Formats: sequence, C-alpha cells, structure tokens
Amino acid sequence: MQKYFTALIKCLLLVVGLCNWAMAQNSSNKGKDFWVVYMGHVNGPSSKMTLFLSADQATNYQVFIGTSAAPLFSGTIPANSATPVTIDPSSAYVSTSETIESGKGVHVVTNVPISLYSVISYQAQTGGTMVLPTSALGKLYYAFSYQSKSLTTGNNNNPVYSEFAIVATEDGTVIQITPTKASRNNQAANQSYTVTLDKGDVYQYQSADDLSGSYIEVLNCKPIAVFSGSSWINFCEPGNNKSAGSGDNLYQQVFPVEAWGKNFVTAPFYNATRGSQDIFRIIVSEDNTNITIKGNINISLSNPYNKGSIITFYSAAPVQISATKPIGVAQYQTSQGCNVNNSSNSNVYTYPGDPEITMLNPVEQTLDDITVYSKLGSVGEVSTNINVYYLNIIIKTADASSFQIDGVSYSASFTAIPNSDYSYAIINVTNLQEQHHLTANGGFSAIAYGYGKIESYAYLAGANVQNFTFEVDKKSTPAQVITSGCVGEPMAIKINLLYPALKLEWNIGDGKGTVTDNNPSPAIFQKDGKTYYSYTYPGDAVYTAAGDYSWKVTVTRTTASSCGATEDITSDFTINPPPVAGFTAPAEACIGDPVKFIDKSDGKGSDIIGWHWDFGDGTTSDVQNPEHIFTAAQTYQVKLAVSTKTSCDPAIITQSVIINKAAAKFSPQAIICEQKEAVFTDISQATGGAITSWMWDFGDGTKETLSSDQARHTYAAAGRYTVSLQVKTDKGCISEPYALPITVYPTPVPDFEMPDVCLSDAKATFTNKSTISDHTGADFTYLWNFGDSHATAVNPNSSTEKDPSHRYGEAGNYTVTLTVTSKYGCSETTVKTFTVNGAQPHADFTIQNAAPLCSNQPVIFTDNSTVDFGKITRVEWYFDADNDPTGKEAGQPGQPHPHTYPAFTSPATKTYTVKLVAYSGISCANTVSREITLYASPAIQFNDLQSVCQNAEPFMVTQAKETGNVPGAGTYSGDGITASGLFDPAKAGPGTHTITYTFNAANGCQDIASKDITVWPVPTVNAGNDTVMLYGGSIRLHGRATGYTSVKWEPAAGLSNPNILDPVLTSPEKDTQYTLTAISANNCSVSDEVNITILKAPKVPNTFTPNGDGRNDTWAIEYLGSYPGCTVDVFNRYGVRVYHSVGYTVPWDGRANGQDLPTGTYYYIINPRNGRNQMTGYITIVR
Repeated sequence: MQKYFTALIKCLLLVVGLCNWAMAQNSSNKGKDFWVVYMGHVNGPSSKMTLFLSADQATNYQVFIGTSAAPLFSGTIPANSATPVTIDPSSAYVSTSETIESGKGVHVVTNVPISLYSVISYQAQTGGTMVLPTSALGKLYYAFSYQSKSLTTGNNNNPVYSEFAIVATEDGTVIQITPTKASRNNQAANQSYTVTLDKGDVYQYQSADDLSGSYIEVLNCKPIAVFSGSSWINFCEPGNNKSAGSGDNLYQQVFPVEAWGKNFVTAPFYNATRGSQDIFRIIVSEDNTNITIKGNINISLSNPYNKGSIITFYSAAPVQISATKPIGVAQYQTSQGCNVNNSSNSNVYTYPGDPEITMLNPVEQTLDDITVYSKLGSVGEVSTNINVYYLNIIIKTADASSFQIDGVSYSASFTAIPNSDYSYAIINVTNLQEQHHLTANGGFSAIAYGYGKIESYAYLAGANVQNFTFEVDKKSTPAQVITSGCVGEPMAIKINLLYPALKLEWNIGDGKGTVTDNNPSPAIFQKDGKTYYSYTYPGDAVYTAAGDYSWKVTVTRTTASSCGATEDITSDFTINPPPVAGFTAPAEACIGDPVKFIDKSDGKGSDIIGWHWDFGDGTTSDVQNPEHIFTAAQTYQVKLAVSTKTSCDPAIITQSVIINKAAAKFSPQAIICEQKEAVFTDISQATGGAITSWMWDFGDGTKETLSSDQARHTYAAAGRYTVSLQVKTDKGCISEPYALPITVYPTPVPDFEMPDVCLSDAKATFTNKSTISDHTGADFTYLWNFGDSHATAVNPNSSTEKDPSHRYGEAGNYTVTLTVTSKYGCSETTVKTFTVNGAQPHADFTIQNAAPLCSNQPVIFTDNSTVDFGKITRVEWYFDADNDPTGKEAGQPGQPHPHTYPAFTSPATKTYTVKLVAYSGISCANTVSREITLYASPAIQFNDLQSVCQNAEPFMVTQAKETGNVPGAGTYSGDGITASGLFDPAKAGPGTHTITYTFNAANGCQDIASKDITVWPVPTVNAGNDTVMLYGGSIRLHGRATGYTSVKWEPAAGLSNPNILDPVLTSPEKDTQYTLTAISANNCSVSDEVNITILKAPKVPNTFTPNGDGRNDTWAIEYLGSYPGCTVDVFNRYGVRVYHSVGYTVPWDGRANGQDLPTGTYYYIINPRNGRNQMTGYITIVR
C-alpha cells in the first residue's frame, strides 16, 4: 500500500492572527477525496473533460456533481489500472466569468487512495493536470497563465481568455480575489474583492490578458482548489519572431502557497532538445526573497524580490532554481510554429506539439513510488491528435541506477546535470503500456506528457505536497520519521504548530476515545525561519488491526482569532499489517547442486523491498529468489527476513534443508586389450540414499548409463584412456566424476601365408605374417595347429615355430589355426582352410574372340585347366612359343587373359603357336599347345580438320585415308556429314563436332579414327526496312546485329560512319541499295540489304492540253509518282473537288466523273507527304 498522510485542517492561525492551512507530513497526490473544475475551453461545451482514476489497489469510486446525493458515476477500479470517466459538459462545464456556478464542482470519492488526472480536450486542443486530493489543499494561491499572441481563434474568431477557477470544499467559504488584469466583464485589475462559495460551487475569472500573479486567499480557513490556465493560447519564447500560429488550451491545478518550496531542478521537454525553448515562470511568496538560477538561461536577476513578483525566462537545458523563501515554479511549452526546425505551416512539421503548462514540485517534495496514466489517445472519449508519449524524470544521481518503469530498469537513460547532485531522463513510453508504475530507492519528480499535430499535454505524474504539521516516530527507532505505522508497533505522534496551545484533545481512532492534555508542554524549535511548538501524544500509540485511521486534534489556542478559540486538525493515517515471510525450497538437495529458493512472502498490501537470506553455512544473499550451492552434506537451517516499504519490522521464517552426497569410485581389470571386453567393478558410496544409476565415460567417445554396478566395454584401439564414473542416487544426487587413467594394450593381428602344394610335394611351409600396432612382433609367441588327423610324432600336428612346415599324406582340405600372444599377454587366433591339391593337373584353354582374329585387336585366351582334386594354383602363357620359347606371362587360373600381338597390314595372315602350362602345386604340372592365325588389319591416317563458319558451303572431308593398302571401304559418320564425307556446317550447327572414319577391310577386320571440327556461329544482321528520303535530306539507317565484333556498310558514300549500325545517310544522288555486313571474332560474316528511294522535288506543270493529240494530254508531274501515299486534289472555281488521287502513278487526264472538264483554270492541293511540305497552285486546262 502507498504510504501517505492526508490532513484536513479546519484553520490553523499564525500568532499574528493569519490563517495557515496545514497538511500532513508526506501528503502525496494520492487520496480518497478530490474536487475538480471543468474550466473554460475555446470550444465550449463541445469539449470533453475526462478523469483518469489510477489505482494501485482495487477500490470502489463515486463521481458526484456538486453536492448531489446520487453519484453521476460509480464502479470499481481494478488494481494497477486506470478507469476513464467522461463528464457531461451540461452538468459541469463553466463558461461564465465572475459568476458563482452553484454545484458545478466535480467531486471524486474512493475508499482506497488513488491518483487522479483531469484532461479537457477537443480535437487538437488538449490540456491536462494532476489533481490534488482535498487533504492537500490550502487557502493561499497564485494563478499561473501566459499572454496569448492571438486574442481570437478559429473560423468564427472565437475570443480566447486567460483564466482561473475556484471550487469550494465547504459551505460558507469566503474568498478574497486580487486579479492582476481586468476581466472580460471589466472587473478592475489589482483591486481586491470577495466572493462566498458553498461546497461544490465554482467561481471562474477570465481575461483577455495574462492573469499570472492573481492572488486568491481564503479568509475563513476553509480549503479550496484552484485551477488556472487559458481557454486557448499561442505564444513563443521572448525574442522569437516566428509566427506562433497554432495554439492549445492550458489547464493546471496550482499548488497552495503553503506547499511551495525553495529548490527546484528542471529537465527540458523533448521538443526543447529538438529546436524549441521551454519557458519558466517563478512567483515569489514573501518579500525580501533572493533567487539563484543555474543553467543556460537568458535573464539577469534583480534580487531581492517582493511578494507576488513574477520572473520569466526560457531555456532548452536543465535548470536549477533556488530561493531563500518559498516560490512557485511553472514550466511552459511553446507553440509548434516557434520551433526553429518546424515550418510556420502547421500542416508541415517535424516536431509536433503546442503550448502546455506544468506546475513543478520542489526537490524537497518528491516521492519514490508513483503510479501514472499517460497514454491519453488510447481512450476513445479523449478527442486528441496526440500519439507520442514521454516521461521526464528528475532524481538524485546516486539513486538513478535504482529507477524502474513497470519493473524494468532505465538507469542507462539518465544524464547527470552539471554542478548538481541530480540527473534527468527523457524516456519515450509510446510503445509501453497505458499506465506505469515508477519506483526508485530515493525520491524523484516525474512529468507525463505527449505530442500530436498542433497539440500537446503535460502534467505532474505525482507530487509530495507537504508541510510540517504532523510527525510520527517509531518508539524502537525514535529518530526515524515514518509515514505509516504497523500493527503492534508503538509510535510517538507529534503535532507541530506555529503558535502555543492552551489545551490539546487527541482522538487517534484506536478505540480509547479522546485523550485530553490540559497542560501541554511544547518543544520549541526553529525551521525555515519560523518558530514551531511541537506537542507529543500522551502515551504510546499502538494499533491492533490494520486499516486507515482518522486522527483529530482539537487545539485550544492561547489567543482567539477570527477563526475562533479552537481549531480541529484532522489527519488520516495508515496502519499496515506486518508482512508474512515465506518461501519454498526442496526439503532435500544434493551437494554441489544449485538450490532454488522461491520467495512466497506476503507484503499484506505493501510492496516488499528487501529480502535477506541466511543459508546457515555462513553465507547470505539479498536477492529475492536466490540460488545457493551448499558445499557440505548436512542439515541446514535457512532463514529469510523480508521488509516492506512500511515501517513494519522485518518478518522472519526458518526452514530446514537436508544436503545429501554421492561419491563415485571403480576398479578396472588388470590387463585390458584392444578389441577385447574389459570389466570395470563399481566401489562407489552414497549418503542419504541408494545409488540407482551409473554413468560411465570410457574415454574413447563412448558414454553409457547403466542400472547395475558392473560395466563391460571393448576398446577399438590401444592407447591411454581416462575412464570416469558418475553415480546418481534415488534422491537425485549426482556425484562428482571419478576419473582413472588406464592403458589398453594392442592385440596381435595373426596372419599367415599358405603355400600352393600338391600331394607329390615334399612338405607345406607356412609363412607367418602376424603384426601388432606397437611393432613388438619380435616378442610374439606362436601356437600352430595344422588340422591333420593323420599327423604322427615324427610329423606332429602342432608347432610353436614362427614359420613351420608340415607334410600331408592325402590330398584334401585342412583347417589350419594360428594363435599369437603379445608380450603384454594379449592373444588372438586366426583360422584358414588349406588345400593339398591333386598331383594330376590337365592344361586346356579356349579363345573368346569371334573370327577373324585381327592383328590390331587383343586376342582373349581363357584358362580351362583342371586337376583331379583341389585347384589349379598357377598358369603360365607362351603366346609365341616357336619364336620366343622363354617369353611367358603369368595368368590367373580360370580367368580370361588378353594378349595384343603387333598389328600388321601385310602379309594377309600370320600364324602363332600358343602354349599353356598349368600347375597344381610346386612339382605337379601339365602343358597344352595350339596354333592361331591373325589377319592383316587396315591402318587409318586422319589429319586435323580446320574450323569453319556456320554459313560456309558444304564441302568434302578428305583428311582420312587407309594407308596399308588393305582391301576394303571407308565411311564417315557424325553431325552434319554424309557417309561419303560431305560436311554441311549449317546442318551441323555451331559447336565442336566429332567426325568418325570407319574402314571395313574385305577380310572382316576394321580400323576407326576420329577428329573434331569446330563450326563457328555467324552473326545475325538486319539492315532495316526499305525506306524513302527526300532528295538532299538526311536519314539515319537502323541496322541491327548480334554476335559481331565489327560491321560495315557498302557503299560508304554519304554515310557518317560506315562502321556503325546506325550511320546518318546524307544527300544520296539516286536510289541506292545499301549492304550491311556483320563480322564475328572468327571472321565469319553475314550481310543484309536495304533499299533507299530518293524523293526528288515534284515538278508541277501549270498547263496541259487533254485534246487527244498524243502530246501533253495528261497532267504529268515529274517525280510525284515515287512518293508513296501522296494525295492530289483539284478544285474548280466554285470550290468543288473535281479530282482526287492517293498516289500518282497514273497522271490525271482532265476528266471528272467520266466527262471532260471545260477549259479553265483550276486550283490544286498536292500533299507529297514523306517529309515534304504541301504544294498548292493553279493548273490550266486548254483544249
């Protein structure tokens, strides 16, 4: 719950007899009772007043007009939200000046303190203010406004006014008003007069001139609320000659003088950082006041200042203002057109906005917890253009790091103000939520504002409107002044008066009734130049239940005044329930694991601001939800203490946490060989549970989780490995890894070669081929088993030699086994089947080739040899046994074996003897021989082919021929070539083509050869369409081509450049055909023609004689017939057309409609077209 005091002081008199309105310590803008005025707006009752009821806690609300018994609106405000309420202008709008408007005050009542903001808007005219609760009101006020550059606005030239408005909170309130300017109804300036208002009555004063400094004073000690501003206004800072143009209404509740302060720190509004200037206005409350201003300002001060003095200056930077006596300060924003970065045209702007006023609270009167509603445009009832929203924050630099908006830190947004203890931030909140919760460890000031086209609004987000009437101390910490109490905690309550009291009657709402002090004894002290009489409530103030309590102190003065001999001073005070500490954590946890502690404490309506954990192991934490790692297995007593923003003592809770532990350990087998299973035996231990899982890492990339305590693993390779084990218990505890290095020894790789033997061979000798990766084969031991069941003692079946021999007595298959053991004791065995072959092989072979056997082709021989038992072990080929009896090739038994003989073209045939020797052992062999006949093969010579262009004429390919004079015929094949060798480049197409020449000999042998030929692509060319041109004129030829490197026009005469596609042709003498040739990089060319017809000027005769004598019988117009599309029209003297022709290839014969025209003169119009001008004249027909 927000801590607050509210005080309603009936009248507190100074010793000199003046009323002094007093309020409670730390009286913030939050409250449960408010009065608001719907003051004048340039758009009158078309405007809307919207109230924003912003609540931290859920509360009921009622909105009344005046003192009506029934509320106009009522409902519930959800916690951490704002409820908009729009007031009907007909019930509350004040349009008059100097008229008591009975019952037009808007009265807002809640049962839990809220923040209230009021906005009056219409289209692009919006003004807003923070509203002070009734408990924060006073009796002395000054109006703040400004002088408008324009005195009318709108299409109807509506008058605009500076204004202030007063609403009374009690009946019979007598108010003295001293206006600084004459009213619109001619009330004189600077002359005091009084009005009497009853509760809910409103009195408004309007003037065409700036009413700043107008003084309002209550004469009978009753609280009033005062609002001031303008119905519409436009202005720039002094010295700015730009046209202010657009304007806005100003609407601000002013602070009572009693709440003014001495020290102010300001931050520029956003637009002031982008070309605008902020205006500041100071009003002085007492004579002989000295003022100091630090910052980039434009004023020279004239200290000291008297009461009511007004000081105006402007700045675009932070400003520090201090005074020796209380002052009031307002900050203004100027019209949009005043910004040097904006156009004077209100529809063309970079930085939108318009005039606005904001009352500033002194740095002595700040809050550390504010809830504010800022996004006006999200409420449909508010008619506004505003769409960008900001918060300005001023805070001590030491506290800036703790500042948060809605729980998010904005410490990086702050800029330190030079030569001060303060920093400021301008924070764009457009994309954040509509209502914000602002918090920090120390007090701060906040202004919510926004911009739209020719419009702005601004108001204080919250203020600690205070003076010095009540003070409350905790008995346990007497020096600590508190702003709320706590259930069960004793408090000392003090009341500070500006005069001595004869008697005090206390009722603090604790159920004990009135406590009377007939002989009060004050403590007297000085503060801010004033003498205070401080009285303490008799006894301790202790409350047994949480809630809001009302205090009432009836003071009997030693001297009576116009307010009487006694005054009632009342105050509301909040008693908070103590917080309840609580948290959740696992009852058991494992050593080394982070234990998560989740705070479940209940602040009982107040924010918890502090957590202190004692983990019972000598460590602590102040984090709300900490994690902690315990380093020993035992039971710990964990303690949590929580504190709230109230004065309540911290709440403490203690819980036990048991920490368990698991310890892993294992033993490997003594000798571990690669590729052999190794056994690892677990010897782990656990306290506080049983081991249920074993997590092995064998160090070779293999990890395995087992549910038994013995592991088996086979290593693929020898080497040094680190094996680690973690175990997990049924309590979830996982041990630290236990790691142990092991050596995996290499395992021998047994191998041996078996001899090829037959039964007749003396013995079989086996050759050892065993290896080991570390090359320690010299230390091997061997054990052989020859698999011979007929072995004897003389010819034993086993041997330990490296390369043993054994004689077998029968042909057959035998199983031979070799076991090899390394020096480390690692063994491995291999088994092979050994065959003792029969002693009688039979050699045989066949030829796979089809007849004939050509000398230029390999002959493929296949071994078909056999043996009576076993297999042929090797074969030897002799392919020219007669001429080369020692030349042999080893072959594979049973496999084809190709052999290539030397190719020949003559003689027609050659004969060779082929011999095959087949073996079944070392001494067992058989031979077979056969003759073969090879035929002469043709031999082709194929010379290289030259590259050609695609448009070359077909030609015969003659580069291939048979050179061995072998009878037969050859043919060609490939792209674009006929069998006879005629190659057509166009048919083959661009690219590289393979031409093949095949020669088939008469004996069935064949030779084939191939060569590549490249066909180059030719360009494409188009010389353009045939055209005509005037004799002596010029035209541009429009050739087109692709795939070329150069072009050439012929003939070149008359061309501007014959080597470009579009030369200009000038003054050819006669009709000419021009040829355009395009040439590629490979010198391939292609051409196209265009015909140019020359149009000479027609020669028009003025007479012809169509009498049939064969001479001059037609109107022959030389050269006109060459003009395509020309027209000829002839008219008689009456304007009737007698001849018409399109084109003139047949001359006119002087007839019309088949009849001869009479002798006479006729008018002609000839349009040659084709670029030549129309021709007119007269033609005479003579018969």
